Amino acid sequence: MNKTITITLGIAVLFTLGASLGKYLELQPYQITAFWPPAGIALTAVLLLGNRAIPGIAIGAILTLAMAIVREPDAPLMVIAGVGSITMIAWILQPVTAAYLLVRQFQLPMAWGSARAYMRGAAVIALCATIPATAGTAAL
Repeated sequence: MNKTITITLGIAVLFTLGASLGKYLELQPYQITAFWPPAGIALTAVLLLGNRAIPGIAIGAILTLAMAIVREPDAPLMVIAGVGSITMIAWILQPVTAAYLLVRQFQLPMAWGSARAYMRGAAVIALCATIPATAGTAAL
């Protein structure tokens, strides 16, 4: 199998497994989770592989959306598909935006030598963490 295909499928599988773990830890009855492993998986993939990671993230996001549709058979399909599609796009946009800001603004990879650099990096990651949440809320 081609190396690119293997990497893409690996990212998709890791994203989907992380999403399953995140759904397992969701806060009932709110269907939200404070712990979303796919975000870290996707950010790591984009930082390591650049834009080559995006197809794997997209496939993982599509599989995660499909699992949500199967998991909620009584929910209106159009609502899940509509909100899920917007959230899925945000799941792709989040790590790309975070990686761009971290690499562009902080010249990663580098050793962050000060507490201020760590705080700025944490602020970028926290800001980007709001992208999918805001998109999902706006879609409702």
